[in-house]
Amino acid sequence: MRGQHYDYISKKEYDCKKSEQFSISSSQNNSFQLKHTHLSIRVNPESRNITGSVVYRLNLLVPTSKIWVDLNDTLTCDGVISSVPIRAYRASQHQIEIEWPAPVQGNIQLQIDYHGTVVNTPGFGSYVTAFHDSVPILWTLSQPYGARDWWPSFQTLGYKSDTTVIDITCPTMNSRGDSQTAVSNGLLVSKVHRPDTTSRFIYQTNFKTAPYLIAIAVTNFKQANDTLRTTQGPLLNETFYYPEDTLFYQRRLENLQGFFDVFENLFGPYPFHAEKHGHTQWGRGGGMEHQTNSFVVDMGFGLISHELAHQWFGDLVTCASWSDIWLNEGFASYLTGLCYERLLNGYWYPIWKKGELARVSALDSGSVFVPDTSSVSRIFSSRLTYSKGAMILHQLRWEMGDTAFFLALKNYINDPQLRFSFSKTDDLIGYFNRASGKNWDGYFDDWLYGQGVPLYSVQFQQRGSKVISRFVQSTTHSSVSLFEQKLKIRWYNESKTDSVDQVVEIRQNDQSFEFMAPFVVASAVIDPDFLSIQRTLKVEPVYSDVPVVYPNPMRDQFEIAWAPPTATEGQVRVYNALGQVVLQQTWPSAKAIHEVNMRTFESGNYFLEVVFGNFRWTRTLVKY
Repeated sequence: MRGQHYDYISKKEYDCKKSEQFSISSSQNNSFQLKHTHLSIRVNPESRNITGSVVYRLNLLVPTSKIWVDLNDTLTCDGVISSVPIRAYRASQHQIEIEWPAPVQGNIQLQIDYHGTVVNTPGFGSYVTAFHDSVPILWTLSQPYGARDWWPSFQTLGYKSDTTVIDITCPTMNSRGDSQTAVSNGLLVSKVHRPDTTSRFIYQTNFKTAPYLIAIAVTNFKQANDTLRTTQGPLLNETFYYPEDTLFYQRRLENLQGFFDVFENLFGPYPFHAEKHGHTQWGRGGGMEHQTNSFVVDMGFGLISHELAHQWFGDLVTCASWSDIWLNEGFASYLTGLCYERLLNGYWYPIWKKGELARVSALDSGSVFVPDTSSVSRIFSSRLTYSKGAMILHQLRWEMGDTAFFLALKNYINDPQLRFSFSKTDDLIGYFNRASGKNWDGYFDDWLYGQGVPLYSVQFQQRGSKVISRFVQSTTHSSVSLFEQKLKIRWYNESKTDSVDQVVEIRQNDQSFEFMAPFVVASAVIDPDFLSIQRTLKVEPVYSDVPVVYPNPMRDQFEIAWAPPTATEGQVRVYNALGQVVLQQTWPSAKAIHEVNMRTFESGNYFLEVVFGNFRWTRTLVKY
C-alpha cells in the first residue's frame, strides 16, 4: 500500500537516485582540510548554460605538489588562481589537475573559473531544467557522482567544507513574467535585485557540509515560514513550493512536529538548529536530503520522515564510502519505521514491517554492503541498501533489546569524532558491542556482508503438554552457511482460539527445542510480530505412533492428536467407572486432531477408547 500514511519511501527515493549518470571520481589528493567554499554561479532555468567560479580555502596537511578538483569535461575551465603561484593546470578525464612548482603546505586559496553547457545526463540527471505548470524550473542533485557535472568540486567522500557560501545569480523574472526565487542550503544572507534584470541570492551555512549535499533550485517559488518546537528552542522551518500546488503548502507541517519529537528524543537535538530546516518542492520522484533543505516531490509521511532522518544519519554523520551507503539509507528507512511505530497510534507499523521484510526475502542474493560502487543502481538498491539495511537494524534491536540498541545509536550519532564527519560500519559495530557487552562482528559478517536469507523447515511432536520442535535451516546463498538469529514462533490449537509463543536461539542448522503448551498444537507461524529476516518453507506435525491426549486431567474438554492409520472413519468412546459408554463420536480419518467436549459430565475417572479398524487404544481420563 502506498497511501497517505504509508508509502515505500525506499522505493521512491531509489527510483529518484538510480537514474544518476555514473561519473565516479578518481581523486588522488593528499590529506587536506577544506576550510571554506564560496561557489558563485550564474544560471537560468530556461537555459543549460552556466558560468561560475569557486573559491576554496584549504589547509594542506602534508607537502603537496599537485591537487585534483573534479569537473566534467563538458565544462570549460577558464583559469586557476592560487595564493601560491602554480606551474600549470590541466583539465582532462573529468578533473582539473593543479600543479605547483614545489611542494606547498599549510593554508592556501584556490579560485577556479569555469563556464559551459551542462549536458543532459541519463534519466533526470544531476542538473535539471524542466517545467511545472508550464513554468521553467532548475534543480540539482549531486549524489553520488553528480557534483562535478555543474561545479568544480571535491566530490570524493571524505571532504566536508567547514563553511560554504552559495552565491546564485539568475534572471529576476522568467520569460512568462513570473518572479523567480533561488534557494539553497543554509540561511539567505543577501538578496539583491539588480538593474540588469537579474537577482542575486547569497546563502551561507556555517556547518560542515559534504559537496554532494550542496544544491540549488530556481523557479517562481512561493515561500512559507513556520516555527517548529525543538529541544533547543524554536526552529525556523522554510517551505518553498509551487504556486499552483496548494496541497503541498497545506501539508507542509503535517506530522513534521511529531517526526522532530521522535528523532530528538531518541538521538539528540536537531544538528542544524542554528540555521534552519527546510523543504523545497521539485518535479522529481522522491526526495534528496540536501543539508538543511531537503528537495521533495510531496509531503507524504514516509518521504518527509525519511529525509528528516537523513539530517542526523547522512548529513551530520555521513558514510565514508558509497560501499557503506546503508549507514545513510538503511538508517533513514528504519527511522521512518520508528515514526510509524510511535505515531498514528502505531497502526501502520506492522504493515510497514511486513512489507519491508517481504521485500528483503523476495530474492536470494545480494549483500547490503556494496562491493561495486561504479554501479549507481547497485548503490541505491531498493531491496538491499534501503529495506535490508533497515531490517538488519530492526532485527538487531530485537536481538539486543531496546535499551542497549538505542543507547548504541545515540552514542554513535553523538560521537565527537563522527559528528559533521564520516563513519564506517566498523565504527557503528563498536558502539553496538560496547552498549550490549557482546560482540556483534559475526552478526554483521552474516547479515551485512553476506548474502541471502535463512529458510526454515519446522517439525513438531507433542506428548501431553510437552512439545518438541525441530528447526532445520538452509540458506539461499552459499556465502552464509548459517544465519544465527533469535526467532519467535506462535503455536496455535486447531481452531486458532488459543496460542503460546516460543522464542528460540538458532545456533545450528538442525536444532531441537522443547516448550509447554496448554492445548494440542496444530499449527504455527514463524515470526508473527515481524521481527526477523527469514523465509518459512513449512511447519508440519510429526505424529506419534499412538494418540496424544491433552489436557489430562481436564476440566471441560480434551483433544486427541494423531495421524489415523486407515482411510476409514474411527470411533471415540468414553466409558464411566461402571464400564458404560457415556459418549461416542465418529473420528473422520482426514482429521489429525479430534476434540471431545465433556462440559456436562460429572467430575471423576473415565476410560477413553480409540478404535480405527483393527487398531484399538485406551487411556484413563480424569475430569475435575
